[in-house]
Amino acid sequence: MPDAFELPPDLLEAVIGVESNWNEKAVNKKSKATGLGQITPIALKDFNIENKTKYIMKDMLDPQKNMRVSYWYLNDRIPQLLGRAKIPVTTENVLAGYNAGVGRLKEKKADLTKMPTETQNYLKKVKNLLGRTQ
Repeated sequence: MPDAFELPPDLLEAVIGVESNWNEKAVNKKSKATGLGQITPIALKDFNIENKTKYIMKDMLDPQKNMRVSYWYLNDRIPQLLGRAKIPVTTENVLAGYNAGVGRLKEKKADLTKMPTETQNYLKKVKNLLGRTQ
């Protein structure tokens, strides 16, 4: 990620507020997203490879482990994937990548107005929570 850009320090808290409403036991039956940051199996697999850990999805019910993975995914992995896709690393693009995936963002040529309604609503909800904490 370019040194000139930093995500808001309270972004993770806002994301968790929207993703799980701070319910550490939250599980999405469809996507298998688990815990505070709603970590998916593919995100956890990436984390384990990059960080040489052996977390399993059940570990994502542990708030500390979940926040560690969520922070990494939000602040390291997504910006890295955006860079590879030649998509600007902005707060909005990171959030869209977190919600819908960087692949979908690339497919839509990083045009947030072409992202699914769910993602557009997600961006609004997170920004609303961010506005309350700043």
